[in-house]
Amino acid sequence: MSDILISDGSTTVALPGDGEWRDERQWSDYVGAARYSLGGRLVVQESRRLSGRPLTLVFDPSYVRLGSVDALRTLDTPGAVLSVTLADGRVLSPARWRRHDGEPIEADPVRYVAPLPVTAWCRLTLRLFLE
Repeated sequence: MSDILISDGSTTVALPGDGEWRDERQWSDYVGAARYSLGGRLVVQESRRLSGRPLTLVFDPSYVRLGSVDALRTLDTPGAVLSVTLADGRVLSPARWRRHDGEPIEADPVRYVAPLPVTAWCRLTLRLFLE
């Protein structure tokens, strides 16, 4: 199985290819709102979304080494524009870190020891959005 690659153009981080795009099927190309006017008539507005598709990658039960998590953190800079290549070859770009609904990089060690070595296994969740 191929890896999932995350790159900012100069640095590329390889992650296990069996990470799950958790919200891939929870997306609609359209957004809508409905409200009542002052006269009591229902006003419905619908339009096509232009950007902002969520991309949540979850690596559990497949685990990621802490060294890879640290490498990902070097890509976590304000305004970073990323490219994500999934294991099936799809390239999702441009992508940005999603900060409005949680930490963009969430890593928890599978088994904690002090000090935590870079070879330690972690459960990893990445939150991004596609422009």
